[in-house]
Amino acid sequence: MSISHELLLNTQNSIEYYVQNIEAIFKNKLNIGINTNRQSDCISLFCEYLTIYIHLDEYIGLDIIEEDYNFKANMSIRFYLIVKTWPKGMDTLFSLIKHLMFNNNDNLLLIENGETRILSRVDGIFYADAYFEQTYPFEIFEI
Repeated sequence: MSISHELLLNTQNSIEYYVQNIEAIFKNKLNIGINTNRQSDCISLFCEYLTIYIHLDEYIGLDIIEEDYNFKANMSIRFYLIVKTWPKGMDTLFSLIKHLMFNNNDNLLLIENGETRILSRVDGIFYADAYFEQTYPFEIFEI
């Protein structure tokens, strides 16, 4: 069983840029081994705590994100956290997002299970819902 999160981005960077950054962050910053599987329609990266999917031609649903969250996205990265390792998976996810945020200035939006806004950064302004302060490890961001 898994819990899903989606990181939506408004970026000029390529999918390959993000794949390479994710691999480097896992290896050099988080010291976690990660495997990468490239297929014709998606790239998946996985470790013992979570699986990451980046669909290469996913544009369906991004217009709904704009309507529901007032956020224009052009890339989606999905994360599936394994329930039995959820605390470590969540720390890993937030640490990854922290490093991605500081590597570029892209606007981003993190939602849980396709509906709940957890955090966003738009035009350099970071927003996290205080309601989730006890559930998510926002302290990882050190802001």
